[in-house]
Amino acid sequence: MKIRALSALSILILSLAAHADVLKLVNGDIITGNIVSFKDGLCVFSTKYGSSLRVTSAEIKEIQSSNQYVITLRNGDRISGVIHNSDEGKASITRPGSSTTFSLSEIKDFSERRQDSSMLAETEKKKENYSSPVNYLSDYTVLLDPGEVDLDFGFKYRSYKTTNALPLEGRYQVSSYSIKKLYLYLNPRFGITKDLSFSLNLPWTYTRIDDVSSNAYTRDASQGHIGDISATIQYKTIDETISHPSLTSSVTISTPTGRKKSVSELNSWKQALNNSEGYWSVTPALNFVRVTDPVTIFGGISYEKIFETNKGGERIKYGDILSFTLGTGYALNDVTSFGTQFQYSYSDNLRYDGTEIKGTSSEGESLQFYFSYLLSHTLTITPEVSFPLDSSGATFGVGFTRNF
Repeated sequence: MKIRALSALSILILSLAAHADVLKLVNGDIITGNIVSFKDGLCVFSTKYGSSLRVTSAEIKEIQSSNQYVITLRNGDRISGVIHNSDEGKASITRPGSSTTFSLSEIKDFSERRQDSSMLAETEKKKENYSSPVNYLSDYTVLLDPGEVDLDFGFKYRSYKTTNALPLEGRYQVSSYSIKKLYLYLNPRFGITKDLSFSLNLPWTYTRIDDVSSNAYTRDASQGHIGDISATIQYKTIDETISHPSLTSSVTISTPTGRKKSVSELNSWKQALNNSEGYWSVTPALNFVRVTDPVTIFGGISYEKIFETNKGGERIKYGDILSFTLGTGYALNDVTSFGTQFQYSYSDNLRYDGTEIKGTSSEGESLQFYFSYLLSHTLTITPEVSFPLDSSGATFGVGFTRNF
C-alpha cells in the first residue's frame, strides 16, 4: 500500500510512517506495515488488518525501511544497519563507513536492532503489542488468524418520546408516550482459516414504556427478553493490492428467537415490547476495504431475503431489504482510531396471504460515529453514536472487543 503524503496531513502521516516497512512484490503489489521476522526465505509481515502475511523471498522485489536491522546470512556473516532499496532481489544495508549488498535469498535471519536505552526499549515493546484498532472492520474483512477468538460485547441505548398538550384537562396537563430500549449483546468471532471466519450475535433487550394522559391516567409496561440470534460466515475472496481493494463475501442467517406477539387494538400501546422481526432470513453480502494510510475506506451491499411466516392462520411475507453502506476510519495513532459510517436501506412491500399491500415499502438512512481506544493489546473500547436520518432520536452505545 502506497503512502500518500497529503500536504495538510504531512506531519501526521510522516510520524505514522516513520517506523513503517514497505514490501514491493514481483507482481506489483505494495504492502505497508512492519517486518515481524524474516527467516529461511520466509518473511512474516504485519499489516493494518491485524493479522500477518507470509511472503517468500522469491516474491519480494524491494524492501524499504528506515529501521535498523541485524541480518544473518546463510554463510554465517552478520551485518546491521539501514536497508536501502533493492533491485531484482538484491538489497544493500548501510552503516557508518560501509555498505554491503546481498541477495534476499541469502538471508537466514532478519531481526530489528535493539538499543540499550530503557525508554527506547519500552517504546519498541509497546509498538510490538499495539496497532491502531480496526475492530470497526469486523463486518467487512476477515481479521482473525486461524484458531484466534475475539469476543465483542457491550450495550446500546435509545429513548423516544412524543408529547401533546391537553388544555381541556387543565393547565400544563399533557399526554405523552415514551419508549426506552437497552440492547445488550455478545458477539464471539472465530478464525477458521486465514481467509475464513465465523461469528454469532447473541442479543438481549430490555424495553420500558410509559403512557401518560394527564395526571389522572398513567400506565406503564416493561419487558426483558432475548432477541433474534444470528450467525455469520465470512470469506475474503480477494486480497487488497495497489490496484484494487480487498473483497469479502458473507452470509448471515437470522432466527426469530425474540419476542413477537400480536396485540389487540386496545393494547396497541404495548407493541414496542416486541424485540423480534418474527421471521427467518438469509442475508448475503459483498464488502470491500481499501487502506490508504492513515485512512481506511470500507463499505458494501447486502440483500436480506425474508421468508414467509404463518402464525395464527395468517400468511405474512415482509418485504426483502436491500442495504448500502459506506464508511471511513482514521488511524489517529497506535492506540486510537475514529470513523464514520453511512447506511441506506430499502424494504419492499409486505405481502398478506399472497397479496401485495401497496404503500408498505420503506426507506431509511442512518449515520454513525465511533471512536476506538486500545485499553491493552487484547482489549478495545469503542463508544459510538448513531442518528437515524429519517426519524428523531439517537442511539448511544459502548462496545468492547476482547482478543483471546
